[in-house]
Amino acid sequence: MRLTTLNKYGILTISVLTAAILKIYILKTLFKYLPPDNYIAVLIEILVTIFIFVPAFTVVGKFIKKFSKAYLNISKKISRNRKKGFLIGFSVLFVIIFFTYAYVKYEMNALDDIRQVYEQNEETVTKLGIFNQ
Repeated sequence: MRLTTLNKYGILTISVLTAAILKIYILKTLFKYLPPDNYIAVLIEILVTIFIFVPAFTVVGKFIKKFSKAYLNISKKISRNRKKGFLIGFSVLFVIIFFTYAYVKYEMNALDDIRQVYEQNEETVTKLGIFNQ
């Protein structure tokens, strides 16, 4: 796949996921004050979706596109291979968006979970006596 095609898909993916995170955040904030299980809530969710996703591809899309393009261009310059640099930069940005989405939508803190797994593995290694001489 050509780099320009990858770049377009990368920018589109980042725009959609960023808009989805913003939508979830706004809806969670609104549903703190409104009951989320009635027809008014459905209407509010539809309106928020329209007001988030339409600008995401017009007004905000330009900002996200500039940011994404700058970020991906920097990652391409850091790497000698432009395609590899794009893939590395996109992967890092995707992981950041993944962690943010998990936190906003499900209130899961991925960094704390990774730290707990690391600490459990560290305790297991210590108990087994591995690397202790």
